[in-house]
Amino acid sequence: MIMEKMKKIIHLAGIILLLLPACTEKDIEVTPTTEIADAYYLQPANVSTILATTYNFLWVRTGPWGNSHRAWGNFPSDDAYTGGSDDGDQQTYQDADKYQVTPLDPAANLTTQWRTNFQGIYACNLLIDNVPATLDQNLMAIAEAKFLKAFYYFELARMFGGLPILTKTVAPTEIIPRATYEETLEYIAQLLREAIATKRLDGVTPALFQRTSPSGPDNGKVTLAAAQALLGKVYLYQKKYSESIDILLKVDQNPNYALETNYADIFNATNKFGKESIFEVSYAKPNGTDGRAMGNGELQLFGPRPATLSQFDADLLAGWGFDQPTQSLVDAYKSQNDYVRLNKTVISSDSLQKIYTAYSGDATPIVWQNSKDGYWDGKHLPRNSNRGAAWGNDYTNTIILRLADVYLMLAEAYNRTGNDAKAQEYLNRVRARVGLPPVTASGDALYEAIKLERRLELALEGERYFDLLRWGDAEKYLGPLGWTDGTPGKKTNGWFPIPQSEINRTDGPNRLVQNPGY
Repeated sequence: MIMEKMKKIIHLAGIILLLLPACTEKDIEVTPTTEIADAYYLQPANVSTILATTYNFLWVRTGPWGNSHRAWGNFPSDDAYTGGSDDGDQQTYQDADKYQVTPLDPAANLTTQWRTNFQGIYACNLLIDNVPATLDQNLMAIAEAKFLKAFYYFELARMFGGLPILTKTVAPTEIIPRATYEETLEYIAQLLREAIATKRLDGVTPALFQRTSPSGPDNGKVTLAAAQALLGKVYLYQKKYSESIDILLKVDQNPNYALETNYADIFNATNKFGKESIFEVSYAKPNGTDGRAMGNGELQLFGPRPATLSQFDADLLAGWGFDQPTQSLVDAYKSQNDYVRLNKTVISSDSLQKIYTAYSGDATPIVWQNSKDGYWDGKHLPRNSNRGAAWGNDYTNTIILRLADVYLMLAEAYNRTGNDAKAQEYLNRVRARVGLPPVTASGDALYEAIKLERRLELALEGERYFDLLRWGDAEKYLGPLGWTDGTPGKKTNGWFPIPQSEINRTDGPNRLVQNPGY
């Protein structure tokens, strides 16, 4: 949006020059483009437009092919199959499921993930580098942009490892070398610390929005709690457990967040910005001003896929069949007698048959397209009641960070620092919500219980594959599926390849270097 406005200004200047009659050099003096840009950023009325551009890439990531951490954290894990119409549908996603990904990226799924997040980073840099820190409104915008920049980087780092660190806006011809994975995580942490530490002009009040109720006009903004929660997660990836505890406790102590009483309510489309939600991406039923759908495409992508039906009842619709839960995930729930979360996370083909038969009176067996184990994603179901004119107009928000995740991160960090009593406390808060008995184990047994709880609580929310990598458990759980010798796999550190098309765009001594094993 910012750059489009600048293009219009420059284009208009060119038209004016063409229309001028014969004139002297003095007559055709124009203000340099950089000065026009500087003036644009200095106008307070433009800051909200500039800021909206940085948020826009949260929405773009979940377009029709769902290029987000849910796809990449689910498909290569033991929680889900890629699915789709067949084993060639969105080929790179299918290759991730089989650990056969190549840098050629035939369906451009990796390329979209890479480019979209770096576009978000670029938009954030434009704001951070150009908006003056002279008004409270501007200080808030700068802090929000630092969080978003950190988030986009975190999305990329979990997938690709070390990245080019763009500390400022760079020219298209400038090629920045890759940092190490450790350096990249530290840069992400530093951005979040800066966002948290940014104060308004009074020098006391945090610049980031602090939610005081589950509803309000500022919902959808980056909050102070969101920055604290994401920083705590980054610290876990760095194995800085004490630092993780310190920052996550600030979220736990915030009275404006609490676990939803009913687990299923977390994923109810009408429960926007619920009391458990710390950061979520907003969507809308109406199209944008340019006619583009502004909805959540992942609901259609992940919906159950019959061969001929378009809906199962008046509300529940068919989808494209990606993100199919595995028997392994279902068995994990059953081993814990965890039917509350199972019944929300997974919906079986048999259950859908019953829904359809009760609605239509037709008991003819449904023919399923490319069904794997007979299960479908129950957390991301497309419904008539949640969408506008078409599938791209689904207004169901996507929760990125929620309180149960924070509790389980606290449990893990306390266990890793030897405080098992506190680890049990936070673990059992999450279990109590779904009626499971408290865990009394300690040490490594408690650690394993926390890992299992993360799988059950956060299944199909995009965390599983990345959790297995950071725990060093990928070979144990994914090795039998082909991960050990695959790509990604042990020889690649579990990372995906940088798309070859992106490497080809660089040259010279700082040219992008491919991840090992590809």
